[in-house]
Amino acid sequence: MKEATVAQRYDVIVIGTGAAGALVAYSLAKKKVKVLLLEAGDAAPDERYRESLVRQYEKSSSKAQVAPYIGFVAPQPNSSDSPQPANRQAGRDYYVEKNGTRSKLFLSFYQRMVGGAMWHWQGIVIRMVPNDFKMKTKYGVGRDWPIAYSDLEPWYVEAEHEMGVAGDSVEADNVHGAFRSKAFPMPEIPLSYGDRLFRKALAKTSLRGIPIQITSTPQARNSIGGYDGRPACEGYSSCVPLCPTRAKYESLFHIEKALRYGAELRAKSIVTRLEVDPVSGTVTRVVYRRWESANEESASARIVVLAANGIENPKLLLLSNQQQSAGVANSSGLVGRFLMDHPLKVSYALSREPVFPFRGPPSTAGIESFRDGGFRSERGAFRTSIRNDGWSFANGSPRGKDLTAGGEANENMMLGLNEGTLLEFVRTDGYIGKQLKERVTHDMTRQILVYSAVEMLPDPENRISVDWQQLDPFGIPRPMIQFGINDYARKGLAWASELHKLMFLSMGARPEDIRLDLTDDPTGQDFGSGHIMGTTVMGETPADSVVDRECRAHHANNLFILGSGVFPTGSAANPTLTIAALALRAADSIRKQLSS
Repeated sequence: MKEATVAQRYDVIVIGTGAAGALVAYSLAKKKVKVLLLEAGDAAPDERYRESLVRQYEKSSSKAQVAPYIGFVAPQPNSSDSPQPANRQAGRDYYVEKNGTRSKLFLSFYQRMVGGAMWHWQGIVIRMVPNDFKMKTKYGVGRDWPIAYSDLEPWYVEAEHEMGVAGDSVEADNVHGAFRSKAFPMPEIPLSYGDRLFRKALAKTSLRGIPIQITSTPQARNSIGGYDGRPACEGYSSCVPLCPTRAKYESLFHIEKALRYGAELRAKSIVTRLEVDPVSGTVTRVVYRRWESANEESASARIVVLAANGIENPKLLLLSNQQQSAGVANSSGLVGRFLMDHPLKVSYALSREPVFPFRGPPSTAGIESFRDGGFRSERGAFRTSIRNDGWSFANGSPRGKDLTAGGEANENMMLGLNEGTLLEFVRTDGYIGKQLKERVTHDMTRQILVYSAVEMLPDPENRISVDWQQLDPFGIPRPMIQFGINDYARKGLAWASELHKLMFLSMGARPEDIRLDLTDDPTGQDFGSGHIMGTTVMGETPADSVVDRECRAHHANNLFILGSGVFPTGSAANPTLTIAALALRAADSIRKQLSS
């Protein structure tokens, strides 16, 4: 990656290099717009970076998602290869929990380096459905978006072609009314053997009157070689935390393209504040600090795009507010409010017959049946994924996650994180030799796991603020989080648990081989999805939102805020494709504004 030149004046400054930042920078740079990218984290080191990241992951004892990237990430949740399971799973080495919060710490995290969390994402790209955009009107809960599905549909198409999405165009057309105007650019990734067994076992089955249908999952990875110059997926089942071949889409690819079109990148540059004109409210300077220097630097542009994520974006706006009497994009007082995620219900079991997991991408099929319906007036919708990698998602199977002993191991066992792994078979059960081989062969070929991502409603008390006393290693205040799962989502989690049990019993699992709730609470979340939504919310007026329908900040005409933070509601869809579609749509608005 080339560093930026000394020039300080640009047409557009983009802060953050994840999906939104990469796509908007590329879209503008190819139109000869002068773009500067600022990224808090580092870039991978050289042309052999992917191999070196794989080797770093191999040497890791924790096998945490951040393990391949140690040394390249800015301060963030899980910024070290910590042996402490609490740190690895819940960001307790970065987030500050507000005293008196209604629930345990926010369970999702992210990655601050060039390319963002797209390095370790799963690759699932699901469109929202029409009713997701009008929850208040349709079901009397949540908020309405200021745009409709039809406004975003052409941008969904463009996003799918830019990212390279493989999917079944016929099967995906009109899911809960989500029509498609064009086919996917590539055919679907084939269903796994386990997917087909689930489909057969659940044929003509329903839950609470809703038919259960297993369909292939659209995903941003090559099903055929050559698309966008990348190879076809080789099915290593290791997309999280790293695709070793570049078959899976990463925002890094559009950063590389943007740089070829003339965009400039300044990595290891943590933005500390936006300075604004007190009269017009426009952003006049972007102030940042390099890793290697305590001195502040700055740059300016006609338009500034804030494209970090739903925690870092509001944190930066609030840091700026503290130092700017006029405030930044916060006339509504809603910056940081309405924090949402997709709480996960994770369940696993042993099937009666072998399903032969650990082949293919992590998930190639799922259940869309419960993403919309009249029930949404009372409980959260959800989407269910069938995993292809055994119990790996829950406990790092087949190895197991925790190589320590004593209290840390006991804490992991409470979460079931070593159950059914080599660590349990050897360390706990004492298996060796032939007995160990037989146990591994029997259990590992029968491991099945499903999880459901559940819709939350926006709640102003779920929020991001700033702890001015607790600083990160660069002396910047840390984000403070107040977060809880409301009854609406808890009802959805319980319903998902009910579905999981039905699925496992249909696969012939014995009741004693089924674990439905890692938390021993059918209404509690087991993990977070890493889908950080709702903290710079989109709306019609400055009184009830932070940005308008174009993602332009109210009262700051030259500031655009991108990412899932602008989502008024979260739906049950993975947010990345919607993030990408909104970024491409915003890039079009930015081009028009620059030319006016």
